[in-house]
Amino acid sequence: MKTELDTILEALSTCASVLQAALEDEGAPSFRRDDLSHHPWDGGLPGPRGWYARKAIVGLCQRITTLVQDPFERSQIDSAGFALTASLHTVTQCVPPTVAEIVLASGKNGTSLKELAERTELNETKLHYFMEKEGGFMAPTRSTRALLPESYVGDIAGLMNAGIAAASMLKETAKLPSDSRHQWLKENPEELAPFSRAMDTMEKMLDPGLVVDLPIEDFGPNITLVDIGGGVGGLTMQFLKRYPGWKAVLQDQKVVIPQAEAFWRKEAPEIVDAGRVTFLGHSFFEPFPLPPAPEDCPYVFMLKDVIHDWPDDLTTRILKVSREEQHELALKYIRTSCRLRCQDPSS
Repeated sequence: MKTELDTILEALSTCASVLQAALEDEGAPSFRRDDLSHHPWDGGLPGPRGWYARKAIVGLCQRITTLVQDPFERSQIDSAGFALTASLHTVTQCVPPTVAEIVLASGKNGTSLKELAERTELNETKLHYFMEKEGGFMAPTRSTRALLPESYVGDIAGLMNAGIAAASMLKETAKLPSDSRHQWLKENPEELAPFSRAMDTMEKMLDPGLVVDLPIEDFGPNITLVDIGGGVGGLTMQFLKRYPGWKAVLQDQKVVIPQAEAFWRKEAPEIVDAGRVTFLGHSFFEPFPLPPAPEDCPYVFMLKDVIHDWPDDLTTRILKVSREEQHELALKYIRTSCRLRCQDPSS
């Protein structure tokens, strides 16, 4: 009689075969834990077969863990999950050179924990996010590269770390009035830059296929994309690089605009110089002025990962404002995150 584990293992074997075939078809190397070079699929966009096979393998492995692990052991690990986020934040924020830089420079032979601790000023008993070649010697893996300063993992870990600190006070603060995180960022501009970098990085990780797969036939070759609450505008930049007939209006809080302008000047100066992007510092809760859309370049309003952050009354206000700003020649694209509750934890 076939068991649930048998079914999962069969699916895992099938997905592994599909993944391997996709790698071969695209001329990409197989995954190896000790390969320190950048893999073309990391941060890139493989074909649909490779994309879905990779996601399925990760999900199936998690199902195996859920199925076979002692539930009490699993709950212990889940309860201590915050420790990994805090650890990532620590190793990415230590004095330069960072832990990842030192370990990567050591190559496959690795470096001693003692030397690593001395150079980073971290306790050696807390430095085990790498591969232990032998007692007391750590070597880099594929994962180590994600901890380098330019990877922005530190920004994401710091973002989550702040949530841990807030969660620890939830019982005491749940009934107190509070402003939104966005208001707090506005009042603490030193936190805005890492927050925006983290958002841009997460956007690239979560939606790498959106620019390729979004059906835009109805838009036409020339549009003006109004990115409402777009942050520094990483996604909009991808669209404008792909579609030379597109222009954009990037809207966010006034405090965000200088950072957005610097980001575009660095990453896409040719678009800025061509006048294809303008920046609008304004609250999306209030009507914002837009000139009439040219007939040959209509507005397309985009709200991406915006309305999920707000309660229903404020979400309604955002949608009403964006509706009021639409002109006769306008379309709207809305994509947002939804929090789903599954009755069956394994589903």
